[in-house]
Amino acid sequence: MISDFLPVVPTVCAASAERLPEGKYVIRPLNHRQGQEFRITEDQRDFNPNTEYCSLFIPKTKEFRIIYYKGRRVCTYLKKTPEESFSPEQPWTFSNGCRFLTIANPESNDRILRTSLYQELDNHWITKAAHLIAVDVLWKNPTAYICEINFAPGLTIASTFDKIKSIQDAL
Repeated sequence: MISDFLPVVPTVCAASAERLPEGKYVIRPLNHRQGQEFRITEDQRDFNPNTEYCSLFIPKTKEFRIIYYKGRRVCTYLKKTPEESFSPEQPWTFSNGCRFLTIANPESNDRILRTSLYQELDNHWITKAAHLIAVDVLWKNPTAYICEINFAPGLTIASTFDKIKSIQDAL
């Protein structure tokens, strides 16, 4: 955990006595991009610790990306899958038809905010200290898991640039 209230996806990167909780596991290369080159296994020892890492598989029902700029929350995106029956075991990537949609008023219309996630992230030293970050959140009702904090996120939605510019202008 990055705090007592922000669960992260359990991950191991080297052969160790550390064990992940029982379940399925995602194996990925240490250097990867997007949803490429991954596999799902039921054996958490089924990875090469010199070239791969192992994370607990979270069968998410939603995925969010929260953008922060200079300590301020800029926006929240919901990753939209191409169909309702899209499997959580498939990578939720652009190449598989997934897209980020801006949540217009996340404070009032999504279950993610019924948790303390925003409050914890808004006040966390990482979001306060970073210049620009994206926090990727996996949602498995009723828990939000921090999947990744990206310190060099790709930004492609024009309205995000406008929001960042307005924050910069206000500073």
